[in-house]
Amino acid sequence: MMRGVALWAALLGACSSAAAPSPTSTPPPAGPSGEARAGRLLRPDQIFEILEASEISYDIVSNQEVDGANLAELVDRPMRRTVEVDPFIELKREEDNGRLRIVESRPPETIAEYFEQAGHAFAANELEIAKVLYAKALEVEPAYFKTYTYLGNTLLSLGEYHRAQELFVKALEINPVDYQAMIFLGDTFYQLGDYSRAKVVLTRAFMLNRRNEAVNERLQAVLAKLNLRVRRERLMPAVRIEQVGKGGVEIRIDKADGARWIALAACMACWAFEPSCRERSPEDEDPLRLSMYRECLINQAASISVRKEHDDGPVGADERILLQAIEDGFLDAIIFWEVVAQTAPVVILILPEALQAMILEYIEKYVFVSTQVV
Repeated sequence: MMRGVALWAALLGACSSAAAPSPTSTPPPAGPSGEARAGRLLRPDQIFEILEASEISYDIVSNQEVDGANLAELVDRPMRRTVEVDPFIELKREEDNGRLRIVESRPPETIAEYFEQAGHAFAANELEIAKVLYAKALEVEPAYFKTYTYLGNTLLSLGEYHRAQELFVKALEINPVDYQAMIFLGDTFYQLGDYSRAKVVLTRAFMLNRRNEAVNERLQAVLAKLNLRVRRERLMPAVRIEQVGKGGVEIRIDKADGARWIALAACMACWAFEPSCRERSPEDEDPLRLSMYRECLINQAASISVRKEHDDGPVGADERILLQAIEDGFLDAIIFWEVVAQTAPVVILILPEALQAMILEYIEKYVFVSTQVV
């Protein structure tokens, strides 16, 4: 049963015969099974019918202000979270099956003392001493990636840019997900005035570790040199979905801006509280809830397409970007980078190279925007 249903019916009825955009991107590498994976996605009107027939009372509240939030935060239910991307994270390939796994690679005992002394020297701005100590550590353990990173950063601080660049490249050859090496390599290109190359390497660091303050700070500085910025108006629906008591769910939408996200809100409420939605892709088979995000984003895209075609209701700049990106085949990039990376950031590190490349292309096309007036 639903209260406040008129707002839903106006939009969802219009979507009942609308075909959702057909994403052309490659399916996720470890997607769920069952109906959702088989492609039997529910349309907005079908989602609406499930909610209307439910024993749960869905109450739509549209008379208050609701801040925009990431999709992972819209529903008040526990989400699986992972640790942040640690500076010492390294990817190792298992010998028996070839799969990549994430490990924390701290300095080996053979060079731990060198690292500690060098760190203190660097912090005290005793750069020549730090340089000598890191060089000794490199002699003892030439296969350890982080020594190249920190020796390179010391040389960078001493103005030895080209030698520092060589060390950062070596660190990344050993460990391609060393985002600190990417930051420092970006700093090196910045100091050399090569802002385009700095942007390339810092964009990759941004892809791997988007929540890191140092990555964001360096990237913004480089983008400013190229008359670019990070677009903020992306996929932040002004919606919250919360369970109220034993038999009720409150769907709060912003009084000024939330109505346009109704298709997505209905879909996420269905997945969160209705077994007929959720059982198509059990959580033990789909722990990242990829099927939920896929179906809900496609339904939202269908809603946007209908409103654009019939000039029926506002379509925001963020929605236009979302629709265009999905039509261009970037649905998986959106799901993994804009949504999953918010709660499970280390997942990005182990994605297939093709999907990482897709995310990088998505960032270039839809996340960066010119600051110049056209």
